[in-house]
Amino acid sequence: MFNFNKNTIILIVASVAIIIGFLYLVFTSSNTTTQSKSYKIAKEILKTDNIKWSTDKKILLVEYSDFQCPNCKLWNDFFKQLEKSNSSEFKTVNEKITFVYRHFPLDSIHKNALTSAYAAEASGLQGKFFEMSDLIFDKQTEWSELKDPTNFFIGLAKSLKLNEEKFKTDMESSTVKKKVQEDKASGIQANVNSTASFYLNGVYLDKLNSSQDLLNILIEESKK
Repeated sequence: MFNFNKNTIILIVASVAIIIGFLYLVFTSSNTTTQSKSYKIAKEILKTDNIKWSTDKKILLVEYSDFQCPNCKLWNDFFKQLEKSNSSEFKTVNEKITFVYRHFPLDSIHKNALTSAYAAEASGLQGKFFEMSDLIFDKQTEWSELKDPTNFFIGLAKSLKLNEEKFKTDMESSTVKKKVQEDKASGIQANVNSTASFYLNGVYLDKLNSSQDLLNILIEESKK
């Protein structure tokens, strides 16, 4: 038979309590669903944002993109095809989701990323941001390696019947350059580390294995 004094009993009880507490902590940690982080900057529309689709501005899909990024081109191709499809899926998304495009030029590896962003913004000042964006992406391989693609973008502006002189002035303006800079700064706040990056109502979508994954998420969100 064991003889336990009062101090021994207290020590045993305390040890058991510590073990139970530790096991509970391990159990709750392993069974708690990790919540995706929400970024305030990506769940609000800025005054200078370029937007399309729904005018409701209640459900926001924010994309941070780089015109010289091949992956971003693929995403733009997907959105263009989706918009042209006139499918019931896109109609559902188009009625509820507001699409927000923001610049995140990776200018350390893409030498013409900034210039292309300036060209898109200069076009936006004449109401043709997304039209120019589509052209820039479509012709990505034609301007990406040019020493200076400015004249190439002026040619695209002409094809869109923009005011050429205004376009050239705006491309070099502090207003346009500040806009691109502010977009990238907002992306840094949202912890963007690659392009394209997507946020739905401020939550980073980190498990997109295909364009269909994104479409499924948007359709589900639209039906809520």
